[in-house]
Amino acid sequence: MYRVLLVDDEEDVREGLVVEVDWEALDLRIVGLAENGREALEMAERVEPDIVVTDISMPFMNGLELAQRLRKRNPLVKVVILTGYDEFDYARQAISLSVDEYLLKPFSAGHLTELLTRLRAQMAAEVAEREDVQQLREHYHTSLPLLQADLMATLLHRQKSSTYIHSKAKQCGLDLTGERYGVSVLTLHMDGDVQKEKSEEYSAIPHSDITKQHPR
Repeated sequence: MYRVLLVDDEEDVREGLVVEVDWEALDLRIVGLAENGREALEMAERVEPDIVVTDISMPFMNGLELAQRLRKRNPLVKVVILTGYDEFDYARQAISLSVDEYLLKPFSAGHLTELLTRLRAQMAAEVAEREDVQQLREHYHTSLPLLQADLMATLLHRQKSSTYIHSKAKQCGLDLTGERYGVSVLTLHMDGDVQKEKSEEYSAIPHSDITKQHPR
């Protein structure tokens, strides 16, 4: 369930929001009630809400300032502003503050439910998108050694432009910049093949390979 923090300086409004909305049916859970922005900010540190529903006019700290501070701490938190008709122009400033939704008072439980349903669907889509990005990132890191090996094999057998090489190297996380390059080619044999080929190729085996085949 997503966690919700309700903020309003009027107790009857806070209690009305609690009882008039079927939070469980929306897969939402109220984790705190606050009567002003300052209290809500302190409470948010403890309860870590996913959604904050707040009045715009409150003592000590109004809803817009609360939204700004919440976003600095957690850019993913969703903020819903509740405002009256006389504050409508003021509330529209909330859009520039990255407030997700605002609702005009007086409003019905149905209007708030519709808003929360829309907001929850948006959050679910964002979570799915982040999970897809994470899976792609994990797949990339898993495939990275293979991509690097494939690039190096390409450089050994094919002629490519420097632009191509540096572009592919950057994609693979390889730094190939330098004045000189050294290449080592290693041939690996199975144990059975070593004995069969040793007498035929003994004279061609580098000293380092001889040392490896005849340990002291």
